[in-house]
Amino acid sequence: INGYNFIGGAIYHSTATLTISNSTFSGNTAQSGAGIYINNGGSVSVSNSTFSNNVANGSGGAVSNNSSGTLTVTDSTFSGNTAAASGGGAITNSGTLTVTNSTFSGNSATNSGGTGGAISNASTNAVTLNNNIFAGNSAAAASSGAGIYDSQNIVTASYNVFYNNLDNGASEDD
Repeated sequence: INGYNFIGGAIYHSTATLTISNSTFSGNTAQSGAGIYINNGGSVSVSNSTFSNNVANGSGGAVSNNSSGTLTVTDSTFSGNTAAASGGGAITNSGTLTVTNSTFSGNSATNSGGTGGAISNASTNAVTLNNNIFAGNSAAAASSGAGIYDSQNIVTASYNVFYNNLDNGASEDD
C-alpha cells in the first residue's frame, strides 16, 4: 500500500475493527500516521506485515494510534520509518498498544525534539511489549528513548532485546 493523506497516508481508520495481515506498507507519507492513522475508538490488529520507509511530517512514521484507539501488532517488521517533527519513528501511541514478536530497526524521530525512535508513548492506557527486537533506532532529542519513549511510565515490557539504539546521535538509550 502506498499513498499520501494529511493523516493516514495509506489507511485512516475510525470507530470500527480492522484486521490487517500479510501486508506491506512502504513509501507512504502523511502529517501523522503515514501507514495507518487510528482515530475515534478504532481498533486495528496487524499481523505478519511490514512497514518500511514511511515518513510522517509530524508523528507516527508508520502508525499513529490516538487516545481512544487500540492497536495490536504481532509478528511484524518496522524498518526505516521516520517521524520528522515530533515522535514515534515507527509508532506514536496515545491509546492502548500491544506489540508481540516484532522487529523495529532503523526507525527515527529526526526533529530536535523528536522522541521515541521506534515507539513514542503518551498514553495512560495499557502498553504491553513482549518478545520484540529494537535495534539501530534513533531519536534526535537527548534522553529521548531511541528505542522507546514513555512519558507516562506505564509500559510493561518482557523478553525484549535492545541493541544500538541512539538518542541525540551520541549515546545508547534504550
